[in-house]
Amino acid sequence: CQAMVDADGGVLERIIDSGATFTHMSGLRQSRDEFIADVTSGALAYYAIRVEHPRIDVAGDEAKVSYVAALDARAYGARGVYRMRVTHCFRRREKAWYLVDAPRG
Repeated sequence: CQAMVDADGGVLERIIDSGATFTHMSGLRQSRDEFIADVTSGALAYYAIRVEHPRIDVAGDEAKVSYVAALDARAYGARGVYRMRVTHCFRRREKAWYLVDAPRG
């Protein structure tokens, strides 16, 4: 979340798997690289992200993180505070966790 607020493309590239995709509340689906490009260009500008009611489920080298996000953001010209349910899946590789699309199996 902090890398999104900071528009830090380098950090986002390191922690998000190259095959990950993002589906926005508008239904827009983007590849990792498209998402990062929009964040670093300012097309998606995150001013603050508050994580509410987090739940983390870990099974071996896979984890699912679910929470309610309160996003203070400007998304393609529309500024507001958006509340949405979010689920991210992570996979551990070589002692580091990476955001991926979905758990295996």
